[in-house]
Amino acid sequence: MFRAAAVEMKSAPNTAAAVIHVVAPSAPDSGGPAPASPSGSPGSSGSFSSFSSFSSSSFSSSSGSSSSSSFSSGSGAASPPPCLGERSSTRRRLLALLGAGPLAAGCAYRNAPFSPYAPALFEVVPAQAPDAGAGRAYLFGAIHTGTSRFYPMPDAVERAWASATHLACELDVQARHDELRAMFSRRTHLPPGTTLDTLVAPEVLAGIRAHLGYGAHEWRQRLRLQPWALAMLMTSADDQRLGTEAAQSVDNFFLARARAAGRPIVELERADEQVHAFSGGSLAEQAAWLTQRYRRLINWDRTLYDVVEAWRAGDDRALSAVKERAFGPPPRARMFEERDTRMAQRLTEMIHRGSTVFALVGAFHLVGDDRLQGHLERLGMIVRRVAY
Repeated sequence: MFRAAAVEMKSAPNTAAAVIHVVAPSAPDSGGPAPASPSGSPGSSGSFSSFSSFSSSSFSSSSGSSSSSSFSSGSGAASPPPCLGERSSTRRRLLALLGAGPLAAGCAYRNAPFSPYAPALFEVVPAQAPDAGAGRAYLFGAIHTGTSRFYPMPDAVERAWASATHLACELDVQARHDELRAMFSRRTHLPPGTTLDTLVAPEVLAGIRAHLGYGAHEWRQRLRLQPWALAMLMTSADDQRLGTEAAQSVDNFFLARARAAGRPIVELERADEQVHAFSGGSLAEQAAWLTQRYRRLINWDRTLYDVVEAWRAGDDRALSAVKERAFGPPPRARMFEERDTRMAQRLTEMIHRGSTVFALVGAFHLVGDDRLQGHLERLGMIVRRVAY
């Protein structure tokens, strides 16, 4: 809802970014160039469903309406997108960044030569009744922002989707737009008398201000934000600069299809739980995380690029390495361990009721020692990878 947390946080960052721009509005002044408008601000599509992450379903920050016109409205796979020559220069730069090379640039990943498109897909069944007829889940890692190159999905993913009776996701952000906006708006600002320059080193704040292009008046307002909120604005602005779109996220792709087909959508988290994951922690912890986010920025850390490359190839080891460098122990426990414990319990309950569930969670939830699969196994599930 990560590039520090763009992928996992992607669900929340854009929702949070939209809220931050609403509760702390300001116009650019003569003190500097106008800032890049983060995805989720008025006039753009945003997302919130889990950095959460690199945060999911898209919505207009002013109306909450979905933006899914680029996807198939039915239950079938979307049509392959056009190739690079038909796109703008901005999109060409993005696709070159995320592409498999000049020969494949701009085309759907599944059509790209010499580059596998096999994102990890897992089948989850009860250990006591693993055969046909029992409930089961197909667990798929989502990228919470994206490009049209993600579609259509691989055949194995489409078969799992076609067999499902329910779609499970972290949060249905479109349905909870107003609730999430209200929750985040109560947690964006520092206590009276406290500003970011009392928590974060001056050179870090100066670098962030230069990166975002804030003028003097707008920057004074941003200094009233909690560190997590400024980090979300950085993530959202960087996503937009790269050209990725929340409306092209894996979450939105399947949520749009579930709505069109009338398929039930079940949430694996409560809104307050996800809000706490992103905005919780002490101010000192948040300040350290914001500083780490900035250090990765100046060191040209390519988190989003690396996440997409590892995800599309199904390379769990590479994706786990990105997760390790993007999250320190305090935020990691809150962002993954605590959330995965709850999501595993809720998904297990659905399986025991006999449902066949296509479950979407942020890709980082499926890698590392704290991966969701371990929680499911401890609850009596068998988790096996689906072969392509």
